[in-house]
Amino acid sequence: MSSLLYLEMNAKSIYMKFRICALVVLSLFPAASARVMAANYITVATIGAVPRLDENQDPQGLVNQVIEFWKKELGQVLPDKPDLIV
Repeated sequence: MSSLLYLEMNAKSIYMKFRICALVVLSLFPAASARVMAANYITVATIGAVPRLDENQDPQGLVNQVIEFWKKELGQVLPDKPDLIV
């Protein structure tokens, strides 16, 4: 068998394998992209305030003040049922 004929047969084989691979990839693409399109949006809530503390209080008073601060801040964002609070 001549080398030219061998190269021609080998090229046809490579081309056929490429076409098969391309068909497989293109047939799988719609299934993969459908999953991507079905992604859900998320809700993010942000809290940017910091508590103002009365430093003249006893330690338990400071703790109570911080607890009240976070109850107020979280009470504003929790009704929206966020997926993430920052």
